[in-house]
Amino acid sequence: MLFYDYPFIFIFLPVALLVYYLLPRGLRNGWLFLSSCIFYSTFSLNFLLVLISAAVLTQGLGLILHRSRGQVPRKIWLSLALSLNLGALVWFKYYEMFAGNLRHWSVFSGLPFFKFALPLGISYYTFKNISYLIDLYRGQTRPAQSLIDYAAYLTLFPQLIAGPIMRFQEIAGQMRKRPETLGRFADGFKLFLIGMSKKILLADSAAYFANPLFELAVPGFWRAWASVFLYSAQIYFDFSGYSDMAIGLGMMFGFEFPQNFNSPYQAASFSEFWRRWHMTLSRWLRDYLYIPLGGNRKGKARTYLNLMLTMLLGGLWHGASWNFMVWGGWHGALLAIERYLGIQPPEKGIGRKLRIVFNFILISIGWVFFRCKSFTQSLLWLKSMFLLEGLGPFFSLKVGAVLAVLLPIIFGFRNSWELRSNYRYYWIIFIIGCFLLSLAVAYTKGAAPFVYARF
Repeated sequence: MLFYDYPFIFIFLPVALLVYYLLPRGLRNGWLFLSSCIFYSTFSLNFLLVLISAAVLTQGLGLILHRSRGQVPRKIWLSLALSLNLGALVWFKYYEMFAGNLRHWSVFSGLPFFKFALPLGISYYTFKNISYLIDLYRGQTRPAQSLIDYAAYLTLFPQLIAGPIMRFQEIAGQMRKRPETLGRFADGFKLFLIGMSKKILLADSAAYFANPLFELAVPGFWRAWASVFLYSAQIYFDFSGYSDMAIGLGMMFGFEFPQNFNSPYQAASFSEFWRRWHMTLSRWLRDYLYIPLGGNRKGKARTYLNLMLTMLLGGLWHGASWNFMVWGGWHGALLAIERYLGIQPPEKGIGRKLRIVFNFILISIGWVFFRCKSFTQSLLWLKSMFLLEGLGPFFSLKVGAVLAVLLPIIFGFRNSWELRSNYRYYWIIFIIGCFLLSLAVAYTKGAAPFVYARF
C-alpha cells in the first residue's frame, strides 16, 4: 500500500486522520504507532517484528547509555547498540553481496550463501536509530520519554518507506506537543496533492519512455543520452514527489518534517547539489561519517580521502551492488576535484547557467550506474554515450517532446516547499485538477513503485 494507492487515499488515510483527531492528545502517539504498524504490515507482516524489535532495543539500550556514568561503560553500551543495528542491516542487505564476492577466494569457498528479502525501510530506520544513539552519547539529545514515543518516531508511516531521515533531536519536542492547526493541515494536504501529481504525471511519464530504452541490447549514442536524461527526470520527480507527499502527510498530523529536496538540478556546484538532493541523508553523512572521519581538519589529502570514503559508503547505503559503489565514487571524485580546484560557482548570469548545465550532464552520467541492472550494462551505456558503439537510431519525437516538457520544469520552476503556502485560487484549481488527473491515470494505467522505496 503506497501513498498513491486507492486503499491508502480513500480508506487508510481518512481513518487514520479521523481516529487521530478524535483521540485525546495523550493517546495520539500510540495511535500513530499502531497505524504505522498496520501500514507497514500491508507490505510485509513478517518484517514488522524486525521493525518493532529495532525500536524496543534501541530505546532500551539508549536509556541505559544515557544513565551510565563513566566513558568506558558508555562506550560499551554505545558499541553494543550500534552493533545490533548495523548487524541487522548488514545481515539483511549486504550479506549476499559480501558472501558472493568472498566465495571467489578459496579460503572462503565454504562460506554459506543465503538470499534474504530486504525488510522495507531498514536503511532509513537504521540510520535514525544510529543518529539517536550517537546524539545520546554526545549529549545532544535527551532520551525519549516513553517507548511509545520512540516507537512512534521510528515507525511514523509518512517517512517510513523512504525518508526524510529525521533525527530524534529535531522532532523530540513535537513528539510531546505539536501545533495541529488547520493552516498546517491545509499546507500539508496541498503538498501531498502536488507530490502525487509529480509522481504520477511527471516521474511515471519519464519512466514510460525510459524503461524500453534501457532494455535495448545496444542503445547507440542518441538513445543512450535520451534514456539517461529521461531517467534523470524520472528520479528527480519521483523522489521530489515522494518527499512532498511524506512531508505533507506529516503536516496533516501536526508535524514539521525537515525539507528534503530543494531543486537540486538548479545547483551550480556539486557540493551545492548535495546540499539540495536528499538533504536529510546528506546532513546525516556529513555529521555521522564525514566529520567523525576528520572532515577537512586534517589536511588536504585527508579531506579528499574523507570525501571519497563518505560518498562510497553513501553509495553502498543505497544498495548492495558495485554499481552503487561506483556511483558513490563518481560523486566523491566530483566533490574532491571541485574542492581541489577551488571552483566557486558564479552567483548569477550566463556563467551560472552554464555551470548548472555542466553539472546536470555530469550528474546524469552518474545516474547510469544507478539505473543500469549490472556493471556490464553500465559500461555499455557509457560506451554508447561517448560514441564507442556508434550513433545508432535517433530517439523518437515523443521522447523529444517529453524531454522538452520535463527539462524546463526542472530548471525553470520553483520547488514545492516554496509553493506550499500559495493560496491563490488559480493555483489551487490547478493542483486539484492535476491531482484528479493523476488519480485517473493511477487507476487506469497503474503507477511504478517509488524509486527510493527499494533502498
